[in-house]
Amino acid sequence: MTTLIKHYVRKQTKHSGIKHWDAIFDDGVLKTEKQVHTFNDGVDSDLLWFTTADTVAGGASNYLTQTMATCSNVTRMFSSLTRTEFNNTLADYMAGEDEYLCFVFDADEIGAELWNTHKKRWQGASIKRAKYIKKIDSNSNINGDDTRDYWITESAVDITKAVDFYFVKDSRMERLQRFGFEDCYDFSKWYNTAVRKAYTMGMRTDEKINTFLGKQMLKRDNYDTFVEAA
Repeated sequence: MTTLIKHYVRKQTKHSGIKHWDAIFDDGVLKTEKQVHTFNDGVDSDLLWFTTADTVAGGASNYLTQTMATCSNVTRMFSSLTRTEFNNTLADYMAGEDEYLCFVFDADEIGAELWNTHKKRWQGASIKRAKYIKKIDSNSNINGDDTRDYWITESAVDITKAVDFYFVKDSRMERLQRFGFEDCYDFSKWYNTAVRKAYTMGMRTDEKINTFLGKQMLKRDNYDTFVEAA
């Protein structure tokens, strides 16, 4: 049976001014991580990510932590803001980053593989790869994603192979509401309290704190999904 998998592409990254849609249509392909970001994470993890989910996947790109960083910046710059002013200012900061283009592919046609199958070959390969897997899965938990939905390819994919594509509007505020937060201000208060609790429990590394936050976020998830433990 054909499995349809989706790759969501944000229209632009506001802080850097990168227009992702333009680059994709100019190149005619969806590129793997290292082809786009040219970073070195110490692991041969040059993958292109897909999901079967109908909501924009956060994955390792932890948009909740990114939102919190934006909250912190606004708080430092405008410490006297009221709750309404705080939310309005954040809305301006995040404008233009909420539009996505979703490419839909036949998993078999592009040679895609389930992430949970792929990672089994990595888990015993090296300590670095094991840590990479834990990072991907723990950040996914924080975002409320189900890692069983994830698929990957190890090479770029020609966009002409897409069986469909469509536009998606998916604001960070809508994502926060999914987890039962009233607004960004409400989320900011919860996040700071949760991080302080993690510290009092002796957690000091980002990995441990993120795993803890992920478990707390899953308790708030409105969807009836089970996210596989990292």
